[in-house]
Amino acid sequence: MQETLGTLVLLLSFAVIIVSIKFRLHLSIAIFLGAVVLYGAYGFGIFDSSLGIFNSLKAWDSLRLLALIFLVIFMSRLMKVAGTLTKISDSLKRAFSDARVSYGAIPAIIGLLPMPAGALISAQMVNKAADELERSAEERTFVNYWFRHVWEFSWPFYQGVILTAATLAITVRDVVFLLFPITVISILVGYYFGIRPVKRQGDGEKDMNGLKEFVWVLWPVWFVIAVSIGAGMDLVYALVITDLLMLVAYRLDAKKLKEALRESLNPNIFLIIIAIVIFKGSLELTGAVSALPAFMSMYGIPAIAVVVVLPMFVGIISGLTVAFVGISFPILLPMLAPGGFVSPAMLALAYLSGFIGVLLSPLHLCLIFSADYFKAELPKVYRRLYLPLLALFVLGAGYSMMLYLF
Repeated sequence: MQETLGTLVLLLSFAVIIVSIKFRLHLSIAIFLGAVVLYGAYGFGIFDSSLGIFNSLKAWDSLRLLALIFLVIFMSRLMKVAGTLTKISDSLKRAFSDARVSYGAIPAIIGLLPMPAGALISAQMVNKAADELERSAEERTFVNYWFRHVWEFSWPFYQGVILTAATLAITVRDVVFLLFPITVISILVGYYFGIRPVKRQGDGEKDMNGLKEFVWVLWPVWFVIAVSIGAGMDLVYALVITDLLMLVAYRLDAKKLKEALRESLNPNIFLIIIAIVIFKGSLELTGAVSALPAFMSMYGIPAIAVVVVLPMFVGIISGLTVAFVGISFPILLPMLAPGGFVSPAMLALAYLSGFIGVLLSPLHLCLIFSADYFKAELPKVYRRLYLPLLALFVLGAGYSMMLYLF
């Protein structure tokens, strides 16, 4: 009986979040209301609830998470105001005469830098290559949208990866190594459906100077990878060092530095992260996090069904990676980390399912902006998405099964 009541309270909290999103309340408010419902249903008064919220926010893991998010965004904004994005595009075009390379690689390269609606930036660069290749509006939208997101499974700068590590109390490096094969699968699927059918344009001769410049302008990215993933340095320290080196190397004037700081301190992003921290704290403090697994065990519901459906559903209704991780992963924690030890198979399947939901979401800004920029018909874009997403899920689930068996 206790398990059933606890699960009903959990579902009520989840329903409040969904309804709030449906009524277009800010995601941070929706998630916060979900935490309020949990505290209230478990008999926490205003004082105890406030104390729980305060303790969640002051915890070192929470402060570290906020610092990571700021440092990652600040790095990407420094590269933006320094004109690095333009240099990336120009050097890539000189490096390869085959337009197909730019067509697929540019959105993937822009995807290395996490930024809201980043597909709109890459769309402007993709258009020239797409003109040479004579691609339709829907084909351009698919390639730009798909390759813009191939890194989001495992790139250490993405908020979803960072938040996954924080939620499961593991390192970002662990998440990167675990989920990188899904990134590879995503690239292969995108190539098969988006690039392979395109006829080659150009003689394919390489301009080594352009290739060298392309590698050089991305030095901040390579540096962070080398010291955080290669050398094992904590990502916070790696980003602090990189950001300081960028400030020295780019020699930005006060106006550009102010612009980078202003864009990095976007209150919308930080309010969402704060709300997720509060929600996770309410699940732990009330004990609601253990209700769902106990209920499933009582009624024989397979854990794998919930691990697939819950993140995917949240991804579809929110269109945000940070939302499906922040809302569903704390609830799924007993299944993702049974006995306190992370299950690689379950984590890979949950992240895969959630992100497929994000790519399917009609609220995803990258999809909306890409379709609008290329003047594509959204129903036709969706028809191009279904088969690649199905292939991604099947192959990704196969990888998850391998992790489970071996």
